[in-house]
Amino acid sequence: MGINVGMLIFGLFDSALAFFLVYCLWVSWLKGKRIGQILGIIFGTLVFTTYLTLFIWFNSPGVRVRSDIRTIIYAAPIVLTILLSILTLLSQTSKKEEGENDEKASEETATGEPAK
Repeated sequence: MGINVGMLIFGLFDSALAFFLVYCLWVSWLKGKRIGQILGIIFGTLVFTTYLTLFIWFNSPGVRVRSDIRTIIYAAPIVLTILLSILTLLSQTSKKEEGENDEKASEETATGEPAK
């Protein structure tokens, strides 16, 4: 008897979230350069395989891991992805402010004088 299919699917989903979290952090840290994408893929793949291996090992018969540690390991990528998404949404400028800035810039260029 091996790992439950539902837990395996959840492990794949959780590992994919961990991969994309690491990938996006590397790409954003290196400001979207090609080296950031390459390092993001490399480290994301390492995190994916390590996390999936750990997940499968936790669910193997005969392995005893405390339930609170197991819960933290399972929830970490989900919580970090939600927090990263919230931070991304909060760091964006609002569209209303962008529209006002564009209008002011077009008024300046049309008249040659700064808008008041």
